[in-house]
Amino acid sequence: MADPTKADVFSGFDCKVKSVSVSSKGVFAVGDENGRVKLIEYKPDEAEKFVVKKEHNMLGQAVRETVWTEDGVRLAAVGDGRDFYMKVIMAESGTKMGDISGPTLNAHSADMKKIDKTTYLAVCGADNSTYIY
Repeated sequence: MADPTKADVFSGFDCKVKSVSVSSKGVFAVGDENGRVKLIEYKPDEAEKFVVKKEHNMLGQAVRETVWTEDGVRLAAVGDGRDFYMKVIMAESGTKMGDISGPTLNAHSADMKKIDKTTYLAVCGADNSTYIY
């Protein structure tokens, strides 16, 4: 980064942004207060610096955190919901990776890491519990 006091700004949201994470492939997952996640590709050397690749409806309300698998293929979102508080999808297609039970109240944070050959998802909920998948 040549000048850290200057930033390129993407303002293509119609509500408050609540979370952001970057995949190993350089794709940004940006969650908003309406439960949507936009996958944005950043191209600093091109005229159109930001390209929205996909937009997924993930939760019923605010996405508090997004996390990627190590390979940048799967994406998890946790936060406030109506019927569920987290969702894991295939990032490109939006295909749900199955039903996940867990927090009985809003989910506050998450992390996903590969240890040996297994990928683990850890989620902390407002029900004072931590869930490991």
